[in-house]
Amino acid sequence: MVNTFGIDRDTLTSANALIPISLYIFLHKNLKLQNSTTSDVNNVRKIRTWLAAALINNVFGGQSDQVLTETLRIIQENHDIKDYPVAQLNEKLKHMNRNTEIDETTINDFLQIKYNSKEAFLALSLLYEFNDWGTTEFQQDHIFPRVSFTPQKMVEMGISSDRQKTFLKRMNCIGNLELLRTKDEHPTKGGELPGKWISSRDPDFKVRHLIPTDESLYSFDRFDDFLKEREKLIRKRLESLFSNIEK
Repeated sequence: MVNTFGIDRDTLTSANALIPISLYIFLHKNLKLQNSTTSDVNNVRKIRTWLAAALINNVFGGQSDQVLTETLRIIQENHDIKDYPVAQLNEKLKHMNRNTEIDETTINDFLQIKYNSKEAFLALSLLYEFNDWGTTEFQQDHIFPRVSFTPQKMVEMGISSDRQKTFLKRMNCIGNLELLRTKDEHPTKGGELPGKWISSRDPDFKVRHLIPTDESLYSFDRFDDFLKEREKLIRKRLESLFSNIEK
């Protein structure tokens, strides 16, 4: 099941995070995680979102024996509930100073995740509604391409030296990253700036990738403004996602 979440040995930063899920599946022998019913799809989304948050926030890192014991106890106590008990797990973990919920602090930390870090792919995957993680390969992509951030290119585009430093510092932040399908999207993008690239995509591309609709932000000299607006969309997505999985 974890492979269908797009999680592999590189992104699985703690095998202990899988143990509560394994117990949940064991206790629900009639559970059909591959079903396409609305309730089953929502339950799988809950499990995947909770697991990703646990891995990103390193909930099972360090001295986690007690954390594991308590999460297993919660799973056992709620074995009569069909859906994965996200709310109950989160409540217990919060009292143990292990956070799998989204609040201002965790969102700010989320926005600091960098390109190709161990958390980056999982973090980006939370921004999408894709359901083909296990069968489709995705690549992390810079919306404003890295080739535009060379000193020569930035001088040519009239970026002051102070802003160049800021741009370079934020080039790899999650606000400038998206996931593209390796087979049919990533090879065609190359080093195109977002204005040209986005205009060649399907009408839903902006919604799917949380891209601001204001096209004036696609100019390189508006990079910092673009990040501010996209980070607002990311915040809304995370708040909505995590409020829904506890229902």
